[in-house]
Amino acid sequence: MPKKTKTAAQLEREIAQALTQFSDPDIERMFKKGGSDHDRMVLAVLGDPMYAKRFKMPKWNIKPTVLDTPDVAIKHWNELGIPRSKNAHAQRADYFRDLRSRFQAEHKRLLSEGDRLYGANGPVISGGFHEDWPKDLKDRIRFAAHGSTLLGDAVRLHEALSKSRSPVFQ
Repeated sequence: MPKKTKTAAQLEREIAQALTQFSDPDIERMFKKGGSDHDRMVLAVLGDPMYAKRFKMPKWNIKPTVLDTPDVAIKHWNELGIPRSKNAHAQRADYFRDLRSRFQAEHKRLLSEGDRLYGANGPVISGGFHEDWPKDLKDRIRFAAHGSTLLGDAVRLHEALSKSRSPVFQ
């Protein structure tokens, strides 16, 4: 029996269908949970509301979060429920670093598949996609790019806390 080959139109439909979901089920779950609202996205990606909580800090004209500066975590560690163990922060940094690499791989995959399917015509928008691409694909690319940035901030926070000389963290 001869092997059936797929037509170009069938392949394009399969690729377009694949671009409506993340290949990583954890990232897909986070995307469905987070949406485009910043605080909901922080909660969906990082899994803890303490990362979105804002505090008034001296010499800041905004209310920063722990992702903006580790000083917030050092000053408000008890209120945020941050662990005092440097080892716990090193483990969290490793976890977020691994998750960030998955987000970056997903972002790269979506961009390359989008280029292949929809072309690289028109101006490039922040996140690396083109303005004439479908909205659903652009939303997923934005989520992957923003999630990667959030995870990078979380890695920097926990690395700083794991090396902190503050007497709060042991």
